[in-house]
Formats: sequence, C-alpha cells, structure tokens
Amino acid sequence: MCLPEKPLVLSAPPSARVGKREIVRSIQQMFRSSYLDSPIAMSLMWTLSIVYQAAQSLSTALDSSKEWISKDRRRQAPMQVPPLPFPLA
Repeated sequence: MCLPEKPLVLSAPPSARVGKREIVRSIQQMFRSSYLDSPIAMSLMWTLSIVYQAAQSLSTALDSSKEWISKDRRRQAPMQVPPLPFPLA
C-alpha cells in the first residue's frame, strides 16, 4: 500500500545487474501503460527512492550462533529449588 505522505521505496536485490536509471525508466513506462492519472504517477515518481540491499558477507553466512541461541532459549530448564541447608545439630 502506498501512502502519499510516505516515500515510495523500492528495494533491489544485490544481484540485480540493472542501474537506477534503467529501473526508473521501466517504472515510468509501467505508469504510462497503467490507468493511473499522470499527476498521481508524477508525484509517485518524485517520492520514489531505489535502495540496493547489502550483499550477504561470508561472516554472516557462516554465523549460525543466532539460530542455536534462539533454539536454546526455547528449551530452558525448569526452575530448580536450591538445596536446603544441613542442620548444624
């Protein structure tokens, strides 16, 4: 859903081999062939911003500690009662 007071953000994957100009041209062509009024399409184009996602680095691909930490927290041991002190008698 596109709200007029918020910018229109298009996120492109890091593997996209297309420049921002080509993306803008294809979006303009899409708006021309759609049933949107030209003032609405023009305002959407003014608020459009294209963002490329960061490529996944090797360290984040190999870091699996987040997965087992979340699994470990789900299997927490039940609360244990501390042992009672021995009588000094």
